[in-house]
Amino acid sequence: MSTATISNNLRARVNGVTLSGNDLISRVFLLDLRMAKLGTSRKAPVGLIQTDANTDLVTLGKKILQCPELDAIKIHQGHIRRHIETLMIPTGDQFRSGMYLLPYALLSQLEEYLTEAKTDLEILVDNFMDVYEKRIEEDQEKLASLFDESNYPSERKVRDAFVLEFQYVTLSTAEGLKEFSQEAFDRERAKLEARMQEAAEESVVLIAEQAKKL
Repeated sequence: MSTATISNNLRARVNGVTLSGNDLISRVFLLDLRMAKLGTSRKAPVGLIQTDANTDLVTLGKKILQCPELDAIKIHQGHIRRHIETLMIPTGDQFRSGMYLLPYALLSQLEEYLTEAKTDLEILVDNFMDVYEKRIEEDQEKLASLFDESNYPSERKVRDAFVLEFQYVTLSTAEGLKEFSQEAFDRERAKLEARMQEAAEESVVLIAEQAKKL
């Protein structure tokens, strides 16, 4: 959705006043929040159950790594999402999941909260990684013949599965972000520069591959 489209269609209440169009986008920004965690559902062989149904239409699943350390991470991420929802400006279904409309007046508060939440997540992930091998051994005992070592990724992949990333999308100009938080402005500018550098590197690789074909 383009900024122009948002400007024409977006309507929300800010501080008890209904605003729309340019009057609104000059006072708000979008938070693009991405969170992810390690999946704990796995498939099990359908042949373990007796059925006269077509096995192509039947699935059998199992749960792995059911432990308090992983539960703590799920709870923390749930708290983060619910807290953001208490701060956001309701807009109906105008944005995809993970996008939140917020007033600039809350930017500093949001910066502090998300920075602390990310640190807390890292601590919780460390706690889980400390017992990861132990939890695998426990699953081996609990799951018996259903235990499959390939269901458990390497420690690096497990750690990388837990994500809390965010960026701000300004609907007017980036200077609006700078006015309320220099730190947020500098970080978003660095992200943009990194994306531009990555795009440039990808272009070089693409040109090299095309040159080889020629």
